[in-house]
Amino acid sequence: MMTNKATRPPRIEIGQDSRSEMRLSDIKPSPENDKLYAPINLDDLSIIALAESIREHGLREPIVVTLDSFIVSGHRRYAACVLAGLIRVPVRVEQIWRADVPDSFVVLL
Repeated sequence: MMTNKATRPPRIEIGQDSRSEMRLSDIKPSPENDKLYAPINLDDLSIIALAESIREHGLREPIVVTLDSFIVSGHRRYAACVLAGLIRVPVRVEQIWRADVPDSFVVLL
């Protein structure tokens, strides 16, 4: 199933250094992640520690997302960024649309 390109909002901003950033509120956790791994608990001490580290040092490893903003890699980092109160985060964008590969998306996680 192909997604209509005219309906795709431009959410990704690419800077001169080719590093992309997105608003954290535009990023969508992949529902399949909770099926493969345990759901992320924001009260988990490791998530809280990661949030504190991100507040102090920034997010060093970008969150990997699809063109339609679903997380491929970085669900724990995403949760920690939410706790840290970040507005924008660095991302690396995989050149796929989740809607175009619904049956095989779980392989990417």
